[in-house]
Amino acid sequence: MWHPTGAVDPCRLVNARLQLHWAAQAAAGVGRSLLPKQSDFSQESFQWSDELGVLLQGCTAGPRPFRSGIRFRDLTLLLLGDDDAVLDSLPLHGRTLADAFSFYQTRCSELLGSAVTIAPPPEGLPEHAVAHGEAFETAVAELEELERYYAGASSVLRPVSATQPGAGPLRCWPHHFDLATLIALSGSGENAHTIGVGMSPGDGSYEQPYYYVTPWPYPEAASLPPLTSGHWHTAEWTAAVLPASELSTQLPARQRSAIEAFLAEAIGNCRAIS
Repeated sequence: MWHPTGAVDPCRLVNARLQLHWAAQAAAGVGRSLLPKQSDFSQESFQWSDELGVLLQGCTAGPRPFRSGIRFRDLTLLLLGDDDAVLDSLPLHGRTLADAFSFYQTRCSELLGSAVTIAPPPEGLPEHAVAHGEAFETAVAELEELERYYAGASSVLRPVSATQPGAGPLRCWPHHFDLATLIALSGSGENAHTIGVGMSPGDGSYEQPYYYVTPWPYPEAASLPPLTSGHWHTAEWTAAVLPASELSTQLPARQRSAIEAFLAEAIGNCRAIS
């Protein structure tokens, strides 16, 4: 099912996006602290649940498995069983980041039968007042619009993850908050050649959501082929980028096909120059 966007100006989503990004750090802390460590740090990552409209982490082991999650539309933290039944929830409107971490620390300790500490977020996250004790508070319409971006991204990126040779699972990474898959081309470690394909809800480079296709290592700008839609971003990082403002000119029924066409062309171009 496609979830058309455009109900809210994409450049008006910054505040809601930053608050969701910080709220997700509490949920990501559960995986960071309680799930087995992975070489790619994927124990901290989320996957999008189309059924629930929620970003969910992996399940803990033990007699009472559980996992954390965040529901966008009402800015609510979740604790779910392995059957996705909600064990507890914490709506964050009017509450603080400290409340969010305390919720998981208390409830996870109760479920595990011993005290646990939920690890704090890493350095380098974007600045927002909620990181310094201000209460969460943002417009529901903006939260619902961001949910549509993630649901739509899941819809178009899952086929990329499933059909592109070398593509890994579709994950949301809490540090950048993008939903993406990584296509392995050749090599490993520092010599790896890859293509990142994903949707960012916005960042320091773009205040609005955008789709991207990133070749690694970055090629010379002069070698980048022309794009039918979107453009090449080459300042500090290199990627084919399709911003939400370009999609907002499309009829809702055309948005998906426009994204799919952009991704197919950009992935093909990146494979050709990698």
